[in-house]
Amino acid sequence: MSEIFNYRLSPNIVAHFKERTAKTYNCLYESLLSKILSGTLIHIDETKISVKGANIYVWAITNMENVIYLYNSSREADMIKEKLSNFKGILVSDFYTAYDSISCSQQKCLIHLIRDINDDILKNPFDDEMKENWQRFYDDLIANH
Repeated sequence: MSEIFNYRLSPNIVAHFKERTAKTYNCLYESLLSKILSGTLIHIDETKISVKGANIYVWAITNMENVIYLYNSSREADMIKEKLSNFKGILVSDFYTAYDSISCSQQKCLIHLIRDINDDILKNPFDDEMKENWQRFYDDLIANH
């Protein structure tokens, strides 16, 4: 507001506005979370970001139609485990070990799998069997799309 309109708001007003906005949209958040949890597939990933110099973690959780973002001060999975405790479908992730504690079927994200395979091939450039297996996987992937 200050930069655009040259109008200063007190920190108390801003805090009150944020609190009211959070309450207003909590119903939407709960609805999106319910839709995601009632489905058969969830994609999840987390990333570290810096907010005012402090590192926090943001999780993106989606069923490919709806998405919610959660943040936490640490990368610990207790919050995520609690949020996904009733999910019974397939969780697609990068296989971060914290997801192991979530009681559902799991699958590795294709992009993360390809990155891991590429890393293995780069580390083992003379492993022809690995290259052949990767080529077969790639051919099958392309043939089915």
